[in-house]
Amino acid sequence: MQSVCGAFGFDGGKMRDVVFVGTPKSSGNRVLSRSSVTLGTKDTFFYTDQLVSSGQMPDLGDPNALNAFPTALKNMVNAVSAAGITREDWRSAFDTEIGLLADWGAQARWPLVLATLPVKDSVQAKRILTALTTGADNEAKWTQQEKDGALYFSLESAGGFVPMAPVIAVSDHLVIAGLEAASVEAAIKRSGTSSSELANSQNYVNAASALPAPDQAFGYIDTALLYTRFDATLRPMLLMGAMFLPKVAEYVDLSKWPPADVVTKHLSPVITSTYYKNNGYLTESVGPVTFPQAAVGAGTIVAASVIAYKNQGRLGGMMGTPATAAPLTTPSVPTPNISATPTPEETP
Repeated sequence: MQSVCGAFGFDGGKMRDVVFVGTPKSSGNRVLSRSSVTLGTKDTFFYTDQLVSSGQMPDLGDPNALNAFPTALKNMVNAVSAAGITREDWRSAFDTEIGLLADWGAQARWPLVLATLPVKDSVQAKRILTALTTGADNEAKWTQQEKDGALYFSLESAGGFVPMAPVIAVSDHLVIAGLEAASVEAAIKRSGTSSSELANSQNYVNAASALPAPDQAFGYIDTALLYTRFDATLRPMLLMGAMFLPKVAEYVDLSKWPPADVVTKHLSPVITSTYYKNNGYLTESVGPVTFPQAAVGAGTIVAASVIAYKNQGRLGGMMGTPATAAPLTTPSVPTPNISATPTPEETP
């Protein structure tokens, strides 16, 4: 890295920031394709694609290269290495463009997240994923299933408050990983199309054209859709909580919470674009907030929705035994001392 500089300001009522990092290009002639945008739907509020330099990948045969990894990830890498798979095998099986999407349906309690990785050699990719799922953890129970030309690796649900049953699917052209089988299967089907509801939406088209085309990384957050889903999830939970916890009304007046459309009319998508120019990486972001701020906010909103749903379950248990409301009392009003017979002083 030779130099770093940045600027921040307001442009047409939106926040805009620019960061330049002077450094040699590390991705060679690879250019971002944004191919995973075809998996987006009308409920996609978060989408990002990024090129990863092959030099950033750890050497699977070097134990010291894995010391900084979490134990679970280290076990997975060790399983791949034990199967005789090298970093070169990984490079020949997968491309270097990683995608991430998050959908939040109108009836869903929380978002569904998908991670994608392009496939260059499906035979090698399936071999690597088989090694990952069979040797990483003896207690994990992965099953394999061939369906519609794709191989699915499914992990038995771990249960808990938020049931998770991770699924990894590999087709001839793409790897898709998610926490729900139905969403991964639907994404595999959409991957065979050349367009998507997200790519064709006016919000996405307008936002993507607001910055120079990326060749290294791209990010998109639909803040209006995110807030709408958050409002629909959290508002009824808070209202129910106020019914069973009357003291909440002493601190919060939920009747003052504005309708979602009052807030969302001030929100627009946040986008970021990274491209190589003038011997360095230039990253621009524009929106009602900057992209890093929006990403942190999105994570906070999702976490708050999950916590609120958990608390709603507790309140649901309370509903079986309704709380006894405190008896209403009428404030005492002093009774005036009026005599039946007026005194002489009071007689006209």
